Amino acid sequence: KLFCGDSTNVVLAHGKRDFSPEFQRLVDAGRKPMAQGKNDAVAQCAEWLAQSRKRVFLGQIGVCTVDQVLLSVLPVRHKFVRGYGLNKSVLIVDEVHAYDSYMHGLLAEVVRRQHDTGGSAILLSATLPPGLRNEIVALWGSNGLPSDDYPLITQASAAGVHPFCLSEEHLPKEKNVHVECLSLPGAMPDEGLLATIIAAAAAGGRVAVIANLVSDAQKIARLLRNPGRNPSCITVDVFHARYRFLDRQNKERLALDEYGLDAKRGTGRILVATQVVEQSLDLDFDWMVTQICPVDLLFQRLGRLHRHKRQRPSGYEAPRCTVVTVEGYAYGLHKEIYGNARVLWRTERLLEKTNTILFPSAYREWINAVYQRDDWDNEPENIAMDFEVFHSLQIHRKRDAKKLTAMTMSQFRDEDARLTSLTRDGEMSLTVVPVMAGRRSLDGDKLNEKDERNYAEITNLNSVPVPAGWENYLSSCPRDNDGRYLIEFAPSGEHEWVSAVDRKIFRYTKDFGMEKE
Repeated sequence: KLFCGDSTNVVLAHGKRDFSPEFQRLVDAGRKPMAQGKNDAVAQCAEWLAQSRKRVFLGQIGVCTVDQVLLSVLPVRHKFVRGYGLNKSVLIVDEVHAYDSYMHGLLAEVVRRQHDTGGSAILLSATLPPGLRNEIVALWGSNGLPSDDYPLITQASAAGVHPFCLSEEHLPKEKNVHVECLSLPGAMPDEGLLATIIAAAAAGGRVAVIANLVSDAQKIARLLRNPGRNPSCITVDVFHARYRFLDRQNKERLALDEYGLDAKRGTGRILVATQVVEQSLDLDFDWMVTQICPVDLLFQRLGRLHRHKRQRPSGYEAPRCTVVTVEGYAYGLHKEIYGNARVLWRTERLLEKTNTILFPSAYREWINAVYQRDDWDNEPENIAMDFEVFHSLQIHRKRDAKKLTAMTMSQFRDEDARLTSLTRDGEMSLTVVPVMAGRRSLDGDKLNEKDERNYAEITNLNSVPVPAGWENYLSSCPRDNDGRYLIEFAPSGEHEWVSAVDRKIFRYTKDFGMEKE
């Protein structure tokens, strides 16, 4: 949109780009036979660049997922194309705090090569832990950060490290968030909290309930919709990642329409969601209830609380957040999601000691404290030992990434659909395509009658990501050429389908997404 009508070529690279109408219009412009001229040649160049995702970096402007960048340092055929394109460009990477140790090991090699070839990089994050900041700066041959101000721009170059702090008139306004921390079994809302959530929406509030697990989000939404608890039928929306892509698009659009900047207020509403609302979506809530999570991700969630200036319902004039944690620091599956019980315990301890969080000063104070390497004085032995195991594992993962980038043999084809697994640590999620008898999509499209391109688009739009642990239940299901499992469902109601696979019941609804009973 920025360069519409400009002669600049803009190339898009991600798994669903071939189904983007805007991108296809750019590509189609280069296919029209016409006499050679300046603009004609530019269009033909754009069409050639669009033929392969690895050529994205040869364009003047490339927009892509981080996987496309990380592949430039992996043993992939023609990786020099990506590498050359990156090194000649200004590399901008957003949300760098969101990657695991393995991905940071790959990203570190990308940044190092940018430095060694005279290139440059801009890395963006609102919640980057200090240790990670120091590692990134060190890649440019510089050590230490002389400023802990926030917000902060840190420039690292051959001349050293130069921090740029905002002048006082440009600093963000202080924001005081009232917080409470409740310990409940499994970090699930109890009857009292459920009643308070419904009462807040009945008073006109837009309430967010954020769960760490899809199954928890589905369960909480059903509890809140129960007519016995919700006699006024306050609307309860559900949003997570386990939908068909086309249904997820509709869910995201609904979330933006009802909780975004331009949403019409006046009536209350509840959104039960997972981490999908942490980043990138401009949502605005009057009150937030969230399960325990690491402090940096908690702050990402709080960024959706009183995000815009508007009239608030009575009792919610100030931003408020309720954090629901487990009993006795037994984090269970919540630890499995984030891998590190120490950051959960430390985040919880800080929450227990205060009833307000003052931003922006809390960004540095809390994140630095939670992610400091030294033990806290009162840290339980099992939490400290758990962290040592986690820390050792992170070191190994970074080394694994480093070894992979040092391989000189190009062992993988660039266009392999499973290549993205190289950029991720451990098991990636599986992809399933729910179908009905006769290989029809849930909307009735006959997959066997589609040509290659239309088959690819329909299966892409109907694909659902599910946990890798479900593989044991899907072994009897057929797979297509891209490794997607095809699960046969039968209608069981309006917008609802059910499947039985090896005595496991799977259910798909447009409202709740994919579930395993």
